[in-house]
Formats: sequence, C-alpha cells, structure tokens
Amino acid sequence: MGKKGDENINRLGRPVGSKNKLYSSRRFILNTLDNNRDKLLVELKSLKGEKFVQYYIRLMEFVLAKRNNQILDVEKLSEKEVKDLIDSIN
Repeated sequence: MGKKGDENINRLGRPVGSKNKLYSSRRFILNTLDNNRDKLLVELKSLKGEKFVQYYIRLMEFVLAKRNNQILDVEKLSEKEVKDLIDSIN
C-alpha cells in the first residue's frame, strides 16, 4: 500500500484503451487452446470410461454457467410473476 501523498502514485490510472495484464493472459491462453485444438481432440478420444467422463465434465464447466442455489420468497411476487416462474420450470 502506498503512503498518503506519495508522489509515485499514478493518479491518472491506466490510459483509456490500454489492456490490463489479465486480458493479455487470457488472450494467451485462448490462443494456446485454439492452436492445440486438434491435439486436444486426439487426446480426448484416447481416454476411456471414467477418465473420459471426468475430463468431459471438467471441460463442460467452462461452457455452462454454474447454477447457484437461490431462495425465492414467492409471497413477494405477483400472481403473474409466479405463473411465469412456474411456466419457465415446466
């Protein structure tokens, strides 16, 4: 943490449009995955049984949004909101 009044603190922040280090790391990982797509498919095809399922599920986690347990107080919803919610479940 910097000290108050420290003249080395960048008070302007990062310039507009510049990319942060996290962005460049993500871009690197994405490029690496993209460049090795064929190899990944060959490796996945070589897996059998439980190993295949384990890795398949791990990869799915990057594609599907995680579900969180949510508590919903239905008494605060209108009748239409409750009906819409029930319709979306069915």
